[in-house]
Amino acid sequence: MRRPHSFQVLTATKDDMNTLCPSTDWSWKSMPAPFAKDEKIESYALHPDGHTIFVSSYINDINRGTFSFDTKTREWRRHGEWMFPFVLEGYFDADLDAWVGLHPDGYICSCQVPSLSNSSSTLQQPNWKMAKEHRMWNPYHQLARGRGPTLTYMGNSRFFLVDCVAADGLEFQDAFGDSRGCVLNMTTFHLRYDSEGNLRIKDRNTTSCRVSKQLSTFSPVAFWM
Repeated sequence: MRRPHSFQVLTATKDDMNTLCPSTDWSWKSMPAPFAKDEKIESYALHPDGHTIFVSSYINDINRGTFSFDTKTREWRRHGEWMFPFVLEGYFDADLDAWVGLHPDGYICSCQVPSLSNSSSTLQQPNWKMAKEHRMWNPYHQLARGRGPTLTYMGNSRFFLVDCVAADGLEFQDAFGDSRGCVLNMTTFHLRYDSEGNLRIKDRNTTSCRVSKQLSTFSPVAFWM
C-alpha cells in the first residue's frame, strides 16, 4: 500500500523460445492491472491449469474482490466480491483437489478451485474448510517486525510451516529497546479428508530452536526446492 502498483511479466522473444539453447535475452514488460491505488493484495494462488493466477485484494469490507490473470491471453477477469479464506500464497494439492493456505485465525484451510467458465457460480466464494483440531500458530504471539508464518508445499499432500514468535511469550523488544530474542518453529504435516469430508492434519512434527538475541530482526520464509 506504500508503493504504486506495478504488475510486470518476464518474457522472452518467440525466436528464443523455439531454439534448443535459448539465450538470456529476457525482458520485463509492465502490464495494466485492475487494482485501485490504495488496494492491498491479500492472497494469491496458481490455478492447476498452470497458466492462470488468482489474486484477492481489498481496500475495505465493501471494496474487495478476486481477479484472475491468464498468462496466455494476458487478460484480467473479475470473479466477484469474495475473498480467499487464506492469506499470502495458496498451494494446489491434487489429492485434496483444492488450494491449501493459512487462515488468519491460526489454522490451516483448504479452498475449492473456482471454475474458469463464464457461469454465475464463479461470482460466488468457493466452498472452503478449516482443520480446527490443531491451531498451527497463535496470531497474537507474532513479532511486530516479522512477516508472520509462511507455508510451502512439499508434494504428496505434505506441507512445511515456518513460524517465528517472541521468546517466552514476551514482546520482541522491551520498553528499553533490548532484544529478547525469538523462537523459530518448523512444522511438517500431511492433510487428508476424513470419512465425513472434514479436513484433518496428520503426522504433525514440530522442531523448535531459540534464535540469537543479537538479531534485531528475524523473519524467515518457508520454501521448497
